[in-house]
Amino acid sequence: PIRLELNGLIKRFDQDLLPAWPIAQARLTGVIVAKQGNFVRLQNLTLVNPKGGTILRISGGMDAGKAPKGITKVTKDPNALQQSTNQQPSEEQRGDQQDDGTDPTGSQPLPGRRGFTFTGELVQDMSQLGAANDHVRGKGRVVVPYRIESGDLRVFRMTAKPTFEAVDITLPKWRFSVRGVSGSLPVVEVIDVRDGSVQLLGGGTHNPLARWRFQDQQPFLSGDPYLGLEEVRFAKIRVGPIAGNARLDRNVFRLDQLEARAMRGQITGQCIIDWEGRDTVVLFRGNGTGLRLPGSDKRMDLNAAVRFQAGQLALSGQAQLLRASREHLEAMLDLWDPYRADARTNKLRLLLKMGYPDRVRVVFRHGFADFLVALGGIADVFTIEEIKGIPLGPMMQRWVAPYLP
Repeated sequence: PIRLELNGLIKRFDQDLLPAWPIAQARLTGVIVAKQGNFVRLQNLTLVNPKGGTILRISGGMDAGKAPKGITKVTKDPNALQQSTNQQPSEEQRGDQQDDGTDPTGSQPLPGRRGFTFTGELVQDMSQLGAANDHVRGKGRVVVPYRIESGDLRVFRMTAKPTFEAVDITLPKWRFSVRGVSGSLPVVEVIDVRDGSVQLLGGGTHNPLARWRFQDQQPFLSGDPYLGLEEVRFAKIRVGPIAGNARLDRNVFRLDQLEARAMRGQITGQCIIDWEGRDTVVLFRGNGTGLRLPGSDKRMDLNAAVRFQAGQLALSGQAQLLRASREHLEAMLDLWDPYRADARTNKLRLLLKMGYPDRVRVVFRHGFADFLVALGGIADVFTIEEIKGIPLGPMMQRWVAPYLP
């Protein structure tokens, strides 16, 4: 075997892949062991990058799977097979047989196998990110224990559980910020590497049944992931605090048992993001209680089950308003018909002056919305037919499309 002990210093490394992560005065230490030309093991390989606030630790091994000399190949001749079976193994071969192959970091190589397993930990000081530019600003610390493994050196599976310790992140260019992130986020990713290309494999699970409220399930949890955020800001939108059970399973991000403060009210339920590039799908099932418009103390209660496909700006599903004021209903009508050009919505606006919303149901399908309203008060004597076929395209282009890039 070849044993290489590392103790080096990287004074400066220029790169534009991650401009917010500077590399300077970084120290690399550890031991690399190579055996029989196809087996490599890393022992406590550590990279400390004070400029970028990063500590990376790696241990593990890789076996390229080339059978060493002296190992008998399998043959169709039963006599030859019996003869090879009756042979007494050498000391080195006995050491190989004691290793069951589950840990390629063992002291013996694994003949005939292509294996890869690395474990370690990443510690990132968020205050050091973006120190050299204004791409990102942060506070707090993230600790990421991880494991990367492969059985064929083509498909690699990574499992990690980042733990956030009072993390703040601000992206000035996008007017986006997250404050007070704490808790953990289990991550599972599967990557296919072949022919010089890298592809992230999908297939994550949705688990659409996990909708219990967080405080109802929390006393019975045993190690389930918990993630909390004090505040999320995007442009003029502010949501927080937020709590729930979060997971990232390949291309699916799930936030179950969701609880969030928004519009001076409470939102509970489940949010799922199925990431597929332009075909990304966002699903929400839940309830809103005590929601209030800016400058108004009138509350709105609702429940909704909706599906939004980003690439097509397609919204489907249903929402029911259990309690709403005139201001809430007028705001919804202005959202769909800002220029007041639709005679049906103008009639409803007129009747609202004599009554109040008693029940509202909205159904989204095929790019249109069907709107059913029952009014209370004097307006109850008037018959209001369901407003069908309200186009959602203008609303999507005005309020959603500018943020998708």
